[in-house]
Amino acid sequence: MKTKTLGIISANYNPAGFGELTENRPIATVPYGGRYRLIDFALSNMVNSGITTVGLITPYFYRSIMDHVGIGKPWNLAKKTGGLFILPGTVFGQRNSESKFILRDFIRNRMIFDKSKADYVLISACSNVSNIDYQPFIEAHVKSGSPITLMYKDEPGHKDFKYLKLKRNGHVAQFRKAGEDSDHMFIGCMIFNKQFLLDFMNWYDAIDNMDITDIIEDHLSEFDVNTWKYDGYLGVVSSVPDYVRVNMEMMEPEVNDALFASERLVYTKVQDEPPTIYKDGAKVSNSLVAAGCVIEGTVENSVIFRACRIEKGASVKNSIVMQHSVISKDAKIENTILDKYVTIEEGVEIKGSKSKPHIIGKNRHF
Repeated sequence: MKTKTLGIISANYNPAGFGELTENRPIATVPYGGRYRLIDFALSNMVNSGITTVGLITPYFYRSIMDHVGIGKPWNLAKKTGGLFILPGTVFGQRNSESKFILRDFIRNRMIFDKSKADYVLISACSNVSNIDYQPFIEAHVKSGSPITLMYKDEPGHKDFKYLKLKRNGHVAQFRKAGEDSDHMFIGCMIFNKQFLLDFMNWYDAIDNMDITDIIEDHLSEFDVNTWKYDGYLGVVSSVPDYVRVNMEMMEPEVNDALFASERLVYTKVQDEPPTIYKDGAKVSNSLVAAGCVIEGTVENSVIFRACRIEKGASVKNSIVMQHSVISKDAKIENTILDKYVTIEEGVEIKGSKSKPHIIGKNRHF
C-alpha cells in the first residue's frame, strides 16, 4: 500500500554532555562509523521507504548540515518536484537538550505542511543509528484509524528517553520514565494524519515552546495514540559513552548486517580516497579503518576515519579518530575521541576511561 507521506527530520537539538564534539555542529552531523554522519540514517530511512519529500529542521548553526547534505543529491532528493527542504529551526531548540520536537519549529515552517499534498507526516529524530523500513509503520498507522502513531522498541534503561505504558489494544495509556515498570521505549519516530497535525498547531499555538511529545502526554485523555513496535537494531546515541559504544558495535557482524547488508542502502556524501596503506610494523586488531589512511603503528578496538595517519610506534586503543587526524611517532591514546584535523604530537600520552572518554576538539594540536 503506497500512501502520500511527507517526511520531517528534526535536527534542531543536542543531547547534553558532548562537549567540543557539538560545540560548532549539531548531533546530526557528528561523524559515525568511519565515513558516515548520524543524520545519514534518518535520511536514508526516509528515501528507502519511498518518501520523496523530506523537510530537515536545522539549528541556527547549520553550516555543517548544509556542507554535508547540500541539496540532497546522495539521497536522490535533488528533485524538481518534492525533494529536500531545509527548514530553519528556532534558537530555543538548542537551549533545551531534552526536547527533540519543539512545536515552534513546526509552526514556523507551517508552509511545507500547507502546500504538501501528503495525507500523513512522518517525523523522526536524527541521532539514532538504524535501518528501518517505514512502510509497515505507515500501513499500521493508516489501518489503526488513530490520528497519531508512535514507534517504540522494547529496550529498558535509557534515562533520556520516554517510555510508554500500553493499553490492551496497544494504544498509549501513559508516558513513563526509564525504570518505571515499562520497557516500551519511544524511539523518536511518529506519524500524524496531516490535517490533525495542522489542527494540533492551531490548538497549541500558545504553548509553542513545548515539545510535541510533552503536549501529547498532557492530553492523552483527548487523543487516541496508537503504537508500532520496532524489533530491529537501534543504536541509541544520547551520551558520549553511547556514542563510543554504538561506533564499536558496528564491528559486530550481526550489527553490521542489520545496518548495511540490506537492499536499503545507507547513503552519505561521497568523499573518494585511495586505499589505506599498512606499512611494515603495523598491527591492527578488532578495528574499523576507513580509506585513505597510513598505518605504521598499533590500532586496537578502535574506529579510524578517512585519511588519518598513525605513525611508527604510535598506539591507539579503544578510541575514535576522526578524519585527517595524525597520531605522531610514539604517541599513545586510549579511551579517547579525536575530532577532525587533530594532531597528537610525538610521545604524548592521553588516556580517558570507558565511562568518561577524553575528547579533543577539531583542529587541535595536543
